[in-house]
Amino acid sequence: MCTRIAVLCISILALPALTFAFPFGGQINQIIFCYNNAIYTNLGPPRGGPFIWTPSTRTYRFGPPQRSGQWLLGLAAPPYYCIVSKQPIIVWSGILMTMEGSSGAPAPAYVPGQGASGLGGVSGLNGGGFGTNTTVQASITHVVISEIYAEPDTARGGTPAHEWIELFNPTASPVDISRWVVKTAQSTQSLPANIAIPAKGYVVIAPSAAVRTDWNLSTSTQVVVVENAFGVELRSAGDRVSVLTETSSPVDALSWGDDVSIMSPAATAPSVGRALIRSSLARDTDVAQEWVVTSAPTPGR
Repeated sequence: MCTRIAVLCISILALPALTFAFPFGGQINQIIFCYNNAIYTNLGPPRGGPFIWTPSTRTYRFGPPQRSGQWLLGLAAPPYYCIVSKQPIIVWSGILMTMEGSSGAPAPAYVPGQGASGLGGVSGLNGGGFGTNTTVQASITHVVISEIYAEPDTARGGTPAHEWIELFNPTASPVDISRWVVKTAQSTQSLPANIAIPAKGYVVIAPSAAVRTDWNLSTSTQVVVVENAFGVELRSAGDRVSVLTETSSPVDALSWGDDVSIMSPAATAPSVGRALIRSSLARDTDVAQEWVVTSAPTPGR
């Protein structure tokens, strides 16, 4: 009898949530990491729209939303908000995720007519770490900028000397980047000689070797130290990075925040301690949607 009463009480208390909650599910086509510790996502079909994850969301396999292209499935109920910018104050609204599960490796594209079955396999995909790049597919054939850490927090040095950018080589052969050029809004710097990025490998470029201890990088992680690599500093509120060959041929570039010289609109400006990271290493179309802000930077991997 006591057990029945307890179950009845729980059911009554849960009834409002169950009554007003509704299912959602789709592929992320936009993701914003909010200042109020929420994550804003705009989902495509079959049941898409603006949905917001919070630390109170009951979160299942593969964790919170991580990147564009990822599939989400769950229940949502009341409206919620995301603080996109603090100066000026910009707030985006959405629907609070009360329960959420996500895919790991990139899931197949939605096929019209499949209905909810288009989300099949969400629980059976291989997982991906939060903040890491997605599974590498050889669909681009040139070196790309893969991650930028523009404003270190105090735990990672807290000064411009601890900034870094990461390059990725998606090809099947090493690429010699000797004397390639890195340009920002404030500076133009050449890389040293005798540097190559291995096939499917990374290189981290920084003004100081401190990046190794900041992030506990292994000795196998390639770090190139270039004094004053980014001039005075990379501006987290808005800046740009361009990579060119020794003969000034463009390789890759992006801009973020209030700098629209390369991308317009520009990629989202990262806040202190967060990095800009490619949502996929399988494409390079030079648009802001390819870049997301992550709270878990991953230099060298």
